Amino acid sequence: RDPAVPLNFAVFLGGLGNAPGAQQLRNFEQRVTKLRQTPNLDADPDVLATAVQLSTNINYTLGISVDNPKTRDSAKPRMTDKEREAKARAKAAKANMKAQSITERVNKADEVPHDSKPSDKFMDEVPEKLANLPDVPNEEPGELAPEIPELPTAPEE
Repeated sequence: RDPAVPLNFAVFLGGLGNAPGAQQLRNFEQRVTKLRQTPNLDADPDVLATAVQLSTNINYTLGISVDNPKTRDSAKPRMTDKEREAKARAKAAKANMKAQSITERVNKADEVPHDSKPSDKFMDEVPEKLANLPDVPNEEPGELAPEIPELPTAPEE
């Protein structure tokens, strides 16, 4: 049976401020003891660390031995200042290369060859299409549109 179940309930009860959390910790200890009787088995280190923390918070002394698991910081070697600087330079260089690539793509898309001209097919089709347009009255710029007459309204009652 999983020892994390009574521990989870003990954490819940401890969060509510109830004293029965100690009874659940005793159940947790019994399950861990049974689990350890099987060779090469032990409770999850995070579960054990939570049990230690909870027992400290509710002033309960655990009756099982708990090894202090290695913390993530101690397991991972720290970077030296030179390594940190090199990593920062590499990150900045990568960002600059990405920005330059984007800029080059935008500039390339904006480029129009100077010797470009419309195709012959386009030039042949344009006059035909213009000739087929409906007649539009020629208006001089600045001319006012004719006034719209007022519509009659319903008589007031």
